[in-house]
Amino acid sequence: MVNFEYRGWACWGIGSSATFGEDRGWDHRFTLRSLTSKTAVVGVEQLVDDSSPAKPLGRPSELILHADPEAAVLATRRPEGRTPLEKIVRPGKEPEPLPPQVVVEGIEILDVAGEEFLCRWVERQISENGLEYAIKTWEFERVPGGIVRVDLKFLPLVGTPARWFLKSFEGKKG
Repeated sequence: MVNFEYRGWACWGIGSSATFGEDRGWDHRFTLRSLTSKTAVVGVEQLVDDSSPAKPLGRPSELILHADPEAAVLATRRPEGRTPLEKIVRPGKEPEPLPPQVVVEGIEILDVAGEEFLCRWVERQISENGLEYAIKTWEFERVPGGIVRVDLKFLPLVGTPARWFLKSFEGKKG
């Protein structure tokens, strides 16, 4: 999944959105619902397909992104009746954000939603819950959320990496 940070949404207005596709065929729309100097609440909808973007599959959830790096990095509110993500990921423990180590970084031009963007990319290797994986994120500050592509691969590499890519976006003034 796309791992947004507060700073990627801080300069956008309520209703700004970014729609990501993934290589498995599902699209997700992220929409800024509220923004304060301390938190951004981003709604997440899984979309059925491009021909009916107004019909979400399942119920939407929210990401709560914190401006304070000492606060919880990412908290998720799930629809009523669902197990909170932190209980699925770490049974019996509170989530403890681990600072990912930067492995490599650079600059690359990507064709995103029909436009060419000069993006900064960062690849991090993360070890968490007995799993090791590498995540490469392409960032561009002029789109809501600040991310245009994410590649995730488990280490050692088994199969092809999962990929999420920006398909469309709508920015509203803050």
